[in-house]
Amino acid sequence: MSTPLLVAIGFGAGLAVALVFQVILRRRGPAPPPRPQPVAAPPKARAPVTVPPTPSVEREVAAVWLQFLRREVADTVSAINTRLAVVKTLLAELQADLSPGMIERIGVEVDRAAAATDTLHTHVSSTAPERAVPSIMATDLDAVRDGVVLLVESDDTTRDVLSQLFSRLGHRVLSAQNGIEALALLEREPVECVISETRASNVSGPALHAQVEERMPHLARRFVFISGDTQVPEVREFLDRCNCHVIPKPFNVALLVGAVNEVLGEAARMRNAQEEARRVRGPTAGASEPPA
Repeated sequence: MSTPLLVAIGFGAGLAVALVFQVILRRRGPAPPPRPQPVAAPPKARAPVTVPPTPSVEREVAAVWLQFLRREVADTVSAINTRLAVVKTLLAELQADLSPGMIERIGVEVDRAAAATDTLHTHVSSTAPERAVPSIMATDLDAVRDGVVLLVESDDTTRDVLSQLFSRLGHRVLSAQNGIEALALLEREPVECVISETRASNVSGPALHAQVEERMPHLARRFVFISGDTQVPEVREFLDRCNCHVIPKPFNVALLVGAVNEVLGEAARMRNAQEEARRVRGPTAGASEPPA
C-alpha cells in the first residue's frame, strides 16, 4: 500500500473509535455529580482550665482579708476594753468593801487582760501605731470642782456607771447615748466638759468634735476622749490633731477624774477672768464675748 492510503485508513479508524466512545457516553447519561465528602464532627468542648492566681492577685486578696480581719479585731478589742473599763470603775466604787490586797490583785488581772487585747491587735495589724498613753499622768483628786459634764457613751452600763461616779463627785451630769443627742443637749445646756468615746453611734466622737468646733469653738478644747481603739491609725491621727485629753480603755478611773478636773478648772479660770473683766470695764463690756 502507498503511504497516502495508510494515512487515510489510520485517520478513519481513529474517527470510528471516537464515534463509538461518544455513543457509549450518551447511553450512560450525564456524569453523576461528585459525591459529597463527609463533614468532620466539631471537636468536643474542652473542660475549662483553671489558671492559678498570679502573685499580684494573691497579694490583693490577702490585703483585702487583712483589712477585714484588722477591723474585726479592732471592734473586738474595743468591746473587751469597754467591759474592762466598767470593771475598773466598779472596782473603784468598791474600795471601801474590799481589802487593799484584793483590790490590787483585781487591778493587776484587768491590766493583764488589757495588755492581751493590745498584743492581739498589734499582731494582726503590724501597721497600727502604738497604743496611746493617757494624756494626763498626775492627778489631784482632792481638787474636784463642781461643773456641768456631758457624757457621750453608747454602752448603757458604762454610761450609767460613769454618770453615778461623777454625780457622787458633785457634778451635774448630762447623758447622751450618741452624737445626735449630745448636739441637742449642747445647744440648750451650759456644758463645761464633754466626756466622749471616739466611736459613738450615729455621730462619732471625731464628727461630734468637728460640729462643736464649728458651732461652739470655746468647747473644742474641753473634750476628754475615752477610746478603746487608739491603735487604729485614723483614730490616733484625730486624737493627736485635736489636742484634747485622751484616756485609753480600759481607763484608769483616777486619770479620768483628773482629766475632767483639769478641764473644769480651766473653764473656771476663764469664767473668773471674764467676770473680772466685766467688773472692771462696766456692765456693758464683754457683751459679745463667748461663754466661758
